Amino acid sequence: METKRVNDISLLYGEPKEYEIKGVGMITLRPFDSDELSLFAIDENSSAEEKVEVTRKIVKRALKMAFPNVEDNKLKISYKHLPSLMDAISDINGLTDDTKADFLKGIKEKQKGIK
Repeated sequence: METKRVNDISLLYGEPKEYEIKGVGMITLRPFDSDELSLFAIDENSSAEEKVEVTRKIVKRALKMAFPNVEDNKLKISYKHLPSLMDAISDINGLTDDTKADFLKGIKEKQKGIK
């Protein structure tokens, strides 16, 4: 069996996928590239506030990719949508349940006012 040679780098990019965000509707997300995946690098002992800040950066980047014509200052969302968005972003980027749980824990702690 002969191995096919890749001549187009775009074949290595992940495919966009549609997700339903509760209370909002459908959104098409694209997977992050290898540089953008570094946004997920956070110490497990980070405070809830640090986890929420990283989550905001991740969500902002994903939304910017989904809506490239929207100005950065308009990419602010409600806390209530963060868990649904992080689930979708984690899925499209192939992250583990442990990674998702860590970020969602930070969001929930921040929502409760725990620091």
